[in-house]
Amino acid sequence: MGVDFADVNRDGLDDFIVLDMLSADHVRRMAQFSETESPSRPNGFGISPGRAQVARNTLFLNRGDGTFSEIAFFSHLEATEWSWCPVFLDVDLDGYEDLLITTGYSFDTQDLDADQRINALGPWPRERVPFKLLMYPPLPLPNKAFRNEHDLTFREASHEWGFDFKGVSQGMCLCDLDNDGDLDVVVNNLNGAAGLYRNESHAPRVAVRLKGQAPNTQGIGARIWLYGGAVPMQSQEMICGGRYLSGDDAMRVFAAGSLTNAMRIEVRWRNGKRSVVNGVKANRIYEIDEAGGEANGKH
Repeated sequence: MGVDFADVNRDGLDDFIVLDMLSADHVRRMAQFSETESPSRPNGFGISPGRAQVARNTLFLNRGDGTFSEIAFFSHLEATEWSWCPVFLDVDLDGYEDLLITTGYSFDTQDLDADQRINALGPWPRERVPFKLLMYPPLPLPNKAFRNEHDLTFREASHEWGFDFKGVSQGMCLCDLDNDGDLDVVVNNLNGAAGLYRNESHAPRVAVRLKGQAPNTQGIGARIWLYGGAVPMQSQEMICGGRYLSGDDAMRVFAAGSLTNAMRIEVRWRNGKRSVVNGVKANRIYEIDEAGGEANGKH
């Protein structure tokens, strides 16, 4: 149900994923109904009525010409169960954004057997309709983590990374809880304690905070580039909210690659100004002040 943006192939263009509810398990998939429609011909651009629903995840690769290619099947991300919040995060700090997804639901309202039992009871009085939900089985599911394999494909790493808690998890946000310069993860678990996941990567990193001019004091909407790190160029946008029922700490983290790489940070602020920091060193947190930015890209 959620959406997130990232440059998954490091070509400088933002791609994005949209989540849905398709199961990766064949037995469960056959026991659930799908709302997918297959019209005989597509509607025109901008025409919404009658547009088919796609009951699976979709990953849109930016082609750089104002269009996108949908590559979820190619990337092995088409089915992640009943999914809520996607977060692109470079978990292992190799320069490529990985993907975390929260899953689960209190009631499996797609269960065909339960649906048949409910329908067999005949019409329900309006005041009793909410009790239908109680006849559906619960759907606790393990959360999902996928490692970016650098070739537009992703490999599941949920168990390997310790991100396979089984339950009903929905909201998720990123923050540096231990002040070590990488981003940890906080997950909201329905009717349970929150999940706290410390990032254990030891790879060199560069963290960036922004000091924007009032009222946008955290530089929300600014674009940040790191050049010369683990890959030639990494970019992220400083965001506020945008997650499913969640919002991140206003800090972006990049993979430095090695302790000796010669790196440069560039920031494009919302007002068009640019700031540049040369001689960037690994394992540092940089706070960049918008007041020092230059207009029209001059440095």
